[in-house]
Amino acid sequence: MEIRYSDLRVRPVPEHRSRVCLIYTGGTMGSVPTDSSSPTSPNLRPASLVELLSSVPQLGQSEGIELGLVSFEQPVDSSAIGKSHWLAMACAIEEHYEDFDGFVILHGTDTMAYSAAALSFILNNLAKPVVLTGSQLPIQDRRGDAVMNLLAAVHIAGYKSTGLPLVPEVTLCFMDRLLRGNRATKVSASSWQGFDSPNYPWLGTIGESIHIRKKRIRQAPDNRQRPFYIERDLADDVRVILVHPGLSPAQLEQDLMSAGIGGAVLMTYGAGSCPSSPDFLGPIRAAIRGESPFTQPLPLVNITQCLEGTVEMRRYEASAGLLEAGVASGDDMTLEAALAKMYWALGRFKGRDIRSQLQRNRCGEKSQSLLDLSFSPGRAMEEENASPAIEPPAEAVPGRYSPERLKSASLRVLGLGLVPRVGAVDCGVRIFINRPGASEKTNPKSAYFAGEFSANQISQDGTLLATVSRSARAVVDAGPVAVSLVGVNADVWCRSIHLALYLEAE
Repeated sequence: MEIRYSDLRVRPVPEHRSRVCLIYTGGTMGSVPTDSSSPTSPNLRPASLVELLSSVPQLGQSEGIELGLVSFEQPVDSSAIGKSHWLAMACAIEEHYEDFDGFVILHGTDTMAYSAAALSFILNNLAKPVVLTGSQLPIQDRRGDAVMNLLAAVHIAGYKSTGLPLVPEVTLCFMDRLLRGNRATKVSASSWQGFDSPNYPWLGTIGESIHIRKKRIRQAPDNRQRPFYIERDLADDVRVILVHPGLSPAQLEQDLMSAGIGGAVLMTYGAGSCPSSPDFLGPIRAAIRGESPFTQPLPLVNITQCLEGTVEMRRYEASAGLLEAGVASGDDMTLEAALAKMYWALGRFKGRDIRSQLQRNRCGEKSQSLLDLSFSPGRAMEEENASPAIEPPAEAVPGRYSPERLKSASLRVLGLGLVPRVGAVDCGVRIFINRPGASEKTNPKSAYFAGEFSANQISQDGTLLATVSRSARAVVDAGPVAVSLVGVNADVWCRSIHLALYLEAE
């Protein structure tokens, strides 16, 4: 759906003043009574831009800030916002990017966090403030929050005149807080503090003065070297699937097979857990691999239903099945960010390496990047074909990154078993993280040695968890990585090996 907006005229202003563009989409802030003769009427409609601004004479009195005005031709309730509206907002910013120092988007609260997250992916090489704001009560309500929210947003966007630090990213300004747009979520339908950022600190506080925490702000790109542009190609359909008691494998498969779906966000319990039965995991595995009854691979990303916390699929047995099936980890992303990122990744990468893109921090939406390597022995290993050592083929580290950013590394071995050799009192397994072709790949004194683990450190279901940060730092770069399991007084077998590399967010 194409959305048009009104013409914009920009008057030249002195260099010491700021130019701020208001983009009006609709929402509670600009709602007025449907019956103009009855101001107390409970039925509201989106106001026109003229009606909205007539309620805020203070905007014209903002010292040093020159305003430009853009409006959707037909302002909408935010419950009707979709990806076409995201693109309309982005196009308005693109068209007037060179004319203004900052942008304020007036938006309804129901979907404001979704739009903020989406714009953070759509607006590339953003070097100017884009501040979304709205209100719990209409701007004409004298005891409401609309005027304060709007004025604060304008002051943040107009940083050149107000003396505030530049915030060159998409943010959400609401009541007493400034939040990173792709970290925000709506937490109340009625409180003045309607939004919060559960897994990332506020970027600023708003009170008697506005205080911006500069160390939390992303660095502005140089648009002379990296020009601003927008992503126009978003996926057609992305679904959210809530894992809940009573969700049957048949219903899960039906949800995953919805016509036209390009990807899905799984909202799981706690740290990323879901039922671990083969019947439940079967549709997920088939969807990701594009196996019957699915006709093509379907990317899935796992986020937690909890307001705070992160997904850790390597930690619990109840999430190991999702890891082995190839579900991407959403770490601590909000639902809004995960959904927007899926729309963006599917459109931009066209099915190429979507999982790696979903696990990489792109614009501050998650606290770390995750590079995930999976190793398979290449055949179904069981006790009868155990061997002295398991050396799966090496795997390339996806993408490019600086090894100095490696925070930690962990290894999860699934379906691991030991066959003690005759006369052995103790047995176990040694793990090595190698470069392919390394000559000392089984020497416990080498830098490649990650640790030795006894049989009692392996769980009853054959899972072994190990921290392998030291050895990973010795070998992991942009090239291939190999993992070896060597039996100690035993032969070994396993089903799969998973190496997780956690990188500091850029």
